[in-house]
Amino acid sequence: MVTAVYQKDTTNAPITVELNTAAGAENPVTADFNIPRYAGNGNLTFKNEQKIKVKKVVAYNGTQLISTDPINLTGAAANNQFQITHKIGTGAEAILTTSEMENSWSIAAGAVVEVQNNIYFSKVLTDVTTTRYIDITIGNDNIDFTYRLQIDRKVAPVAVTGSGVAVGAIYTAPSVTGECEIDENSAFTALYVLNNFISGNYKEQYLSWSAQTGFPKGTTVTMMELSSKNVVSSYWYYKADANISKIPLVDFKRMGGTKNFEYTAETEGIIKKYMFVVDFANAVGKYCWKL
Repeated sequence: MVTAVYQKDTTNAPITVELNTAAGAENPVTADFNIPRYAGNGNLTFKNEQKIKVKKVVAYNGTQLISTDPINLTGAAANNQFQITHKIGTGAEAILTTSEMENSWSIAAGAVVEVQNNIYFSKVLTDVTTTRYIDITIGNDNIDFTYRLQIDRKVAPVAVTGSGVAVGAIYTAPSVTGECEIDENSAFTALYVLNNFISGNYKEQYLSWSAQTGFPKGTTVTMMELSSKNVVSSYWYYKADANISKIPLVDFKRMGGTKNFEYTAETEGIIKKYMFVVDFANAVGKYCWKL
């Protein structure tokens, strides 16, 4: 058995990258570093030209390396599947796999060994608690260098700047405030402006009401989708047949038709605008709320 002349394991000091789902955040995320000297400070160099290859890759905690771009993955796949490319020096990129790789990279005599990994991911990922990392060993018969690539994730929250409520039934984008008070059995209009909204992150979209009774029986709700210029693009309708605390958006029907509302699982952050006119005129009981 041949023992490598240079052996170093740095997995106790992982190279950490953070994948961020925010709109405009980098995808892929790049990790660059130089192989250190065996001891002391500085970077590893060789007296003679070397051929370096990936000798071993181990992925942990269900992390999977795939050969295709994961950008459109949703659900569990978005959380555990990543595409990672690998290159050394000025050589070509290769897709990293947990099976044996034939790719090799030439390191000139006296050159610093520069390593680069690019991590591609789906912005629909939601799991930020599972510790995800891979250990990568590169080298040849004389070199054995192992490092750990730790993949942290950050899910950007949906911002609701511009959202609010207004008194009365309004069917064009209203001027809104943070709260309002409505008269008995009156109506209010709620405007939701969702920034960096990634619909694929959510199993369900619904309108909820925190009042003790929920939406009272007889409440009617008109839902409108707004364009980026605040033009109403569609109208949808719902009537509560009983007191209900939340209304799934898929239960709304298109006004003048029978089609239910539906939405696609987007994988990129967008600005989404909904407007709801909530009318208690025919609700069972008498209601007057401060919203």
